[in-house]
Amino acid sequence: MRGEVSYNDHLDHYNSRNSKNIDPHRMELLIHAYFPKIIPQYKQTRMALEEHNKIVGDHKQSYKQGDDGSAFKALGS
Repeated sequence: MRGEVSYNDHLDHYNSRNSKNIDPHRMELLIHAYFPKIIPQYKQTRMALEEHNKIVGDHKQSYKQGDDGSAFKALGS
């Protein structure tokens, strides 16, 4: 092993860390009910999350097609 992590290993690690039992609909309901002042920040966070998820999905699709991922390096800088 050369200190490299395969994409599948990374994805398994990412999913295991991020698959907590969080109900986004309940969280949104609570924000609207109890914290209306933070709704603009919450919306910005949701938009950033959607953008992140799109990039991750595009990267996954690229990986499945056999691309080396170099097109995504510029996104991280």
